[in-house]
Amino acid sequence: MKYCLHFLALLFFPFLLQAQETTAVPKSDSTAKKDSTIKMQVVRTGPKYSMIAYTINNEVITNAELKHILNTHPASADEMRKYRGQNFVGVLLMSSFLSFMIVGAVQADHNKYARGSNFEKAPFPFSISLASLFGGTAVLLGNRHINKAIKAYNNQAIQ
Repeated sequence: MKYCLHFLALLFFPFLLQAQETTAVPKSDSTAKKDSTIKMQVVRTGPKYSMIAYTINNEVITNAELKHILNTHPASADEMRKYRGQNFVGVLLMSSFLSFMIVGAVQADHNKYARGSNFEKAPFPFSISLASLFGGTAVLLGNRHINKAIKAYNNQAIQ
C-alpha cells in the first residue's frame, strides 16, 4: 500500500507542476499603458529579405496578438471592423474573378470551332473576371485600416 501511494504521488506530480505554471501572470497585457505604444520595425532576415515586426515595450508580438490587442480598444476596434470588411470585399471579388473565368472558359469551350479568340467567344464573363481581378487587387492592396487602427491605439495609449 505504501508503494502504491508513492507511485500515485509520482504520477500526479507533473500535473501539479503544470497547474502551478499556468497560474502565472500572463506575458502580454492588453491594457493600454503609458509606454505601450505599438511600433513597427523592419527586421532583415537575410541579405535580400526583410519582414515587418510589431513591438510593444521592445518585445516582438505576433500578428494574432496584435489583432487581439487592437480589438480590445474601442477606437482601434472600429478600424479593425473596417479592415475585416474591406478584406471580405477583396476576397469576394477575387472569388468572383475565379468563377467568371471558369464560366468564360466553359462558354468558350462550347464554341471551340468558331472563329476568333476565346475573349470574342465569351466577352461578358471574361470582362467581368478581369474587372473583378483588378478591383479585388486594388481593394486588398489598398487596405490601410490596420495602420489606422495602430494609430488610434497609440493615440489612446499616449493619453
